[in-house]
Amino acid sequence: MNNKPYSSKKWRGTLEELKLGLKSHEPLTHAQQVENANFLARIEKIVKSKDK
Repeated sequence: MNNKPYSSKKWRGTLEELKLGLKSHEPLTHAQQVENANFLARIEKIVKSKDK
């Protein structure tokens, strides 16, 4: 089971809210930073393609 807040099919929010949700108060490891950056890049690509 995936415990990330955006894994729920019912999750809704803006891209900015998603970016804020991925920020952590604890320092992230390099692997976590890369995973978050890749995830956001895919989401931004989807948003841009839907805006066309």
